[in-house]
Amino acid sequence: MKGIAKILLLGFSVCQLFGASFWASGVSEQKGWGPSLFQGDTNYCWLYTASALLDHWQSQSQALTKDPNAPQTRQDIVDDLKSTFTGNNGNFVSRGLGNFFYKYYANVDYYGKILQKETLKNTDGYDIFSKKAQEILQKGSPIGISYVIENGGPHAITIWGAEFDEKGEMIKMYATDSASSSGKLELYTKDGQQMVRECSEGTSCTSYFINTKKIPTSVYLMEYLSLYTGAEMDNKTDTSGGNSGSNSGGGNNGNSSGGSNNGTNNGGSNSNTTKPNNNLNAYNVAPNQVPLLQVLLEHTNALPNDSAGLKRVLDELNSDFKRLSKTNNISKTLPLLHKQDINARIQSVKFSQARFALDETKRQIALKGGKASLDKDKDKANLANSDIFYQLYAANYLIQSDARVSANLHFDEPINRVWANAGGGYFKGDGSTLSFQNISVGYDKRAFGGDFLLGALLGLTNSVFKDEKLSQEPKIYTFSLYSNALLGFLELQNELSVSGIDGKLYFSGESGDYKGFGGYFDTLLKADFGFALHPQILARASFDSINAFESLTYKQKAHQDTAISVGFGAEYVLYKQNGFYRASFLATKDIYHSNDKFEISLSKAQKFVTYEKSVGKISYELELGGYESFANGVFIGYGVAGVFNTDFKGIKANLQAGWRF
Repeated sequence: MKGIAKILLLGFSVCQLFGASFWASGVSEQKGWGPSLFQGDTNYCWLYTASALLDHWQSQSQALTKDPNAPQTRQDIVDDLKSTFTGNNGNFVSRGLGNFFYKYYANVDYYGKILQKETLKNTDGYDIFSKKAQEILQKGSPIGISYVIENGGPHAITIWGAEFDEKGEMIKMYATDSASSSGKLELYTKDGQQMVRECSEGTSCTSYFINTKKIPTSVYLMEYLSLYTGAEMDNKTDTSGGNSGSNSGGGNNGNSSGGSNNGTNNGGSNSNTTKPNNNLNAYNVAPNQVPLLQVLLEHTNALPNDSAGLKRVLDELNSDFKRLSKTNNISKTLPLLHKQDINARIQSVKFSQARFALDETKRQIALKGGKASLDKDKDKANLANSDIFYQLYAANYLIQSDARVSANLHFDEPINRVWANAGGGYFKGDGSTLSFQNISVGYDKRAFGGDFLLGALLGLTNSVFKDEKLSQEPKIYTFSLYSNALLGFLELQNELSVSGIDGKLYFSGESGDYKGFGGYFDTLLKADFGFALHPQILARASFDSINAFESLTYKQKAHQDTAISVGFGAEYVLYKQNGFYRASFLATKDIYHSNDKFEISLSKAQKFVTYEKSVGKISYELELGGYESFANGVFIGYGVAGVFNTDFKGIKANLQAGWRF
């Protein structure tokens, strides 16, 4: 029987056949990466990734004197971390790493020289990820990467090796994933496929593709441990100011200047400190970091033993708190965008459509150029004989027509309408994105002689907010009552809306639920002085409430806020025979907030750090839309709008269909 040879290729290009490969020290495709442990039905991917990095660091740090009490195998490290982090919750890879070093290698400068992080921005492309991965692997360290699964949440895996083309882009990645039960080192490729070429002796070769895992393109964090090379990587005495239990003027916790006890001497502390000093004056931190330090001391005993390491931890904590504060701003922004027409039916096309519905019969009569005779048959005949060009010419005269303000004509014009609306939008902020999709249904009717319209709607909005380290996915359930009244040359539009928020927050491997409630009352006044351009004034009162939030590491107090906003702008409407075109501009500003602060902390701490939310900024909205009414009672509406302020900018659009009866 003739032998068969199989050749695995990544692609057809010659350069890819000679790509450069890099592996963590002591690792190859056959050894050094195992065992690949399976986490089962848990949220411990971060813990298994941390255990892989720790296992490699202990085994490959040749200058390291191993702590005999430290777990020596990967499974033992996993069990040790699970004994500390109970509850099957998401977390940070660095949390597992830091806990291990605190317990077993406190003399090593973990924060200053061992732990290394590379944060990727949303704007960083695949080439940046490839470049950083190659640089890290060349240093001999495996990489723990955190990324967002497509249509899912954050996940962490361990990269052991990779192959790169001549441009430096990664074309193969070898990684272990605790969510995979294969127990193998798995191949990832850029497009999720690899070509297999099968050749038999004396015959031609055939080629076909097999599926592989795809290299993640949504990586937001790369973490690795620098291998220990000797005493220069140990914690050193900090001469910049005392911390962790001593100061230059004399010891505390039983220590005196000029001598040391438990490893602590004047001028600072070294790695043998086992419990942080609760005297804030013992730490050399900036005044604005003192609240963060208070929270950290209440939450954990694992503190860096030098000022530089402590400053780095406090800076990272402040960055994380700000991100969480930012999501709370988004929790407030979502209802705000809703008020600015996230629903699309509310506050935009609705009002012009409402006016069109109120005026439809009277408009047709007025367009003929005379007053309504109140003779049903005669007026219907006038409408049938109306010239389209004359109708368009007379449209702007409608507001001054006696028919509009005096005649109560109904004829066969329907007074009820039902409608459905679908919309969506995309917004960008400072390193973040917000997208949403919305559906809503509603009913309205003409009343009180035809100059008044009253309606109600139900809506559902799905939203996704993302930045480099977090993802927020709130659902907003809305019920609104709205009205439109024609009062001479004025048009008054009101809306009373209530919304419930049910959200999920993913943050660096952690997740938590939050709920909220909001409501607002809007009144919009327009004036028509006989010109196509109509000035408009908006007044809004709103209330928002977000319940307390807590994850494994973080927590936030419940937040309530009452706000008042005002807006000014103008609207241009061009009527046609069976509809209109509309352009509207509105500038809105908050002028009052009862509570403009968020309070955030760590889960085991009692104190909170206060962050101000973004208020008082002007939001601008420009919208273009239209409305078409058909003889069979069907109508459609459409609109597109741009929204801008200093925090975000974006675009939204909607399409509506309804029926008059």
